[in-house]
Amino acid sequence: MEVNATIVDEYNPDNNDIVYYYCSAETFRNIMCSKTLWLCDVKRMNDCEEITYGQNIFFDLMKKLRIPELRKDEIEYYYNLFHNNLVTLSICFSESSEILSQWRGYADDAKGFCIGFNAKKLKSALPFCPLKIVYDYNKQKELITKKLNDVLCHIVNKTPAYESIIGELLFIFAQIKHPSFKEEREIRFVHNIILNEDNSLTDSVKEECKQYRDILNGIFFRMVNNIPSPYVETSFMLNEKDSPVEEILIGSKNNSTAFDVQLFLKYCGFNDVQIRRFDSSYT
Repeated sequence: MEVNATIVDEYNPDNNDIVYYYCSAETFRNIMCSKTLWLCDVKRMNDCEEITYGQNIFFDLMKKLRIPELRKDEIEYYYNLFHNNLVTLSICFSESSEILSQWRGYADDAKGFCIGFNAKKLKSALPFCPLKIVYDYNKQKELITKKLNDVLCHIVNKTPAYESIIGELLFIFAQIKHPSFKEEREIRFVHNIILNEDNSLTDSVKEECKQYRDILNGIFFRMVNNIPSPYVETSFMLNEKDSPVEEILIGSKNNSTAFDVQLFLKYCGFNDVQIRRFDSSYT
């Protein structure tokens, strides 16, 4: 089975765009010291509808499009073949550093930090598929309907490509979220891994980044609510001196001074990073 990472509209930032990663103080320390980021299983994230939200739209459209039962069975067979052996790993950023709900939920109730990465440099450094989350329901239906029509076309013509097209739906499911999350303005990097029948792995590393495959096949596990949960770890540095980190925001409940953070960043090897405090009355 194949998972194509080039089938959805990738996030294409401008040179000066920044994406923000909200985190606790301890996670901030770990990220800056190791110069790495983790992509974790989306099923273990805060949104309990991750992936299943898109699946529900998919199956609803299957009914409304009046697909013949035989074709529907074929689509569901290949869909389940992918889905039951799939792990979607992701790391999530925001286009804004001023979202109070993110400070509360991800930055230890504003006692943590928010790391601002140059989006273009980060995209160049990470060998994963960058996606801008789609919140508009009509746009979501449009994306899934187009892919369903592609699948039907290939099934009717008996071309094997429909298997990989169904795999492409997996990326669309990772790109859409319920409209109620719109304020998050999320950008995410996604890495899909499928366990094949022979226990080999097929992944979605971008073609130009195949040299990273040995690193990325090193999947690690942590326990999340007593469940083994996979993750991969990768450097965000373009090279030893070229860092995408452009600014650090200190949470409004964090007692660190700008000097404290600057000294720590110097220790970690980061220079010319803007440091400021989250300007909020939330204390």
